[in-house]
Amino acid sequence: MSADKQKGEVIRVLVVEDNPDDLALFREYLLSVESVRVSRWVIRSAETLQSALDSLKEQDVDAVILDLTLPDSSGLNTYLKISEQVPACPIIVLSGMEDESLAIDLVKRGAQDYLPKSNLNPDLIVRAILHAIERQSLLQKLAEVNTALMHERNEVTQLQMQLIQAEKLESLGRLAAGVAHEVRNPLAMLQMGVDFYTRRPGPKDENEETMMEMMHDAIARANRIIVEMIDVSKSTQLEIKTDDIVTCVREVLNLTRHNVIKESINVIEKFPESLPKLQFDRSKIEQVLVNLISNAIDASPREATLEISASMGSVGRVIPDKGLRKLKQPRRGDEVVIIEVRDYGQGIPEDKIGKIFDPFFTTKPTGVGTGLGLSVSKTIVELHNGMLTIENAPPCGVRSRIVLPVASG
Repeated sequence: MSADKQKGEVIRVLVVEDNPDDLALFREYLLSVESVRVSRWVIRSAETLQSALDSLKEQDVDAVILDLTLPDSSGLNTYLKISEQVPACPIIVLSGMEDESLAIDLVKRGAQDYLPKSNLNPDLIVRAILHAIERQSLLQKLAEVNTALMHERNEVTQLQMQLIQAEKLESLGRLAAGVAHEVRNPLAMLQMGVDFYTRRPGPKDENEETMMEMMHDAIARANRIIVEMIDVSKSTQLEIKTDDIVTCVREVLNLTRHNVIKESINVIEKFPESLPKLQFDRSKIEQVLVNLISNAIDASPREATLEISASMGSVGRVIPDKGLRKLKQPRRGDEVVIIEVRDYGQGIPEDKIGKIFDPFFTTKPTGVGTGLGLSVSKTIVELHNGMLTIENAPPCGVRSRIVLPVASG
């Protein structure tokens, strides 16, 4: 704040000085210009470091005038203690000839200014205080801007990662359409061969039967991957209808009930009495829910709890996904329905949670998962103009959320 901006304001100053003559002179100088620069000076004093620290705890000040040599402290320690107590308050160092070099060093460390005791005058004192307050204010604003810039930088990094993810899915979709036809035909031929030898009359030894089963399972797994790749390439084909999302969730729970009973999972359902009907492709959203609920069951220990809920909400702060160039996204304040799947398993390792939507990435053992389920699920939800988020939730486990707009085009 400049001197003009300070006009009419009350400036609170703490003078830390053990020499009564210097303190009296300093007070006299300030009061002599009371009506020139500010409406009123409120001057408090302290003769020791401890009394200064106590005073700063009790009341705020706009500036501190600090003598480095006090009865209970001297030099650098004096400044550091005061600075630690009031890090955002400008500190002006009073220096004698013998410690002028130290005073300059302290300015480099963060002190706003230093005043040589041998050259004190009213104009110098007022100018030093007001300029110190102004500089401190600018430094604080600079710190706030820097924090905001770092936050924006983090958002840009997230957007870049989302763009990379979107490009991966687009590339996989383009690849899937061509690969599917090329691979399915050889797989069909292999399956015919396995079936032929399996049905062939005559006795078979144990090794032959084991080999036929392994070949059959391998072909089935490869075919399953091809089917999911086709899902990626054809996921833009939606059959949107107005439907009840809670009914959809309950039907999926019935589909997965066998695994729930098998693992003795305690399912807690939290559904409101009524939710607005949504516009969505029932089979596609069921596919997403089956994937999320199955993952939650797989991640849960026996006899654990699994929570499934649906609720109304509104969109808060949203980081736009620049990778979704042709799709709408929820905006701040939009009404949405949130479907949440919450398990209490081990959670996802921090070094892997950023990769869970990558095609073919999976934390499951080889042969158990294809690594395409979450990639396909995310694409399906985004095609409904919604969002799919998966995060570790304290104290343990994973929380998956499907956010769908109430009014979907």
